[in-house]
Amino acid sequence: MVTENAVIIGTSNWSGDYFEYSTGAAIVIKQNATDSLEPPFIRRMRSIFRRDWDSRYTHPLSVYYEECILSKRGTFCEEEKDISIFSRPLKNDTTE
Repeated sequence: MVTENAVIIGTSNWSGDYFEYSTGAAIVIKQNATDSLEPPFIRRMRSIFRRDWDSRYTHPLSVYYEECILSKRGTFCEEEKDISIFSRPLKNDTTE
């Protein structure tokens, strides 16, 4: 996670089941801005985050939900997830 003056780098996936059933490690790095410029480390981490977020390996949540949760046919899905990790069904969910 990247904020205006801090970065959290960790091993955790940000899903409810990961926090409940596993453990991980993280480091928080803070860097203050000088003369209203974004701190260099924060700027670099933001750049890396955007690169990964927009990569061809990412999928919209709606696609993940359809392919991995509802139909279980996606080629990019990891282990089976409990549907209750979603706070509410996505708009294309017809299971209820």
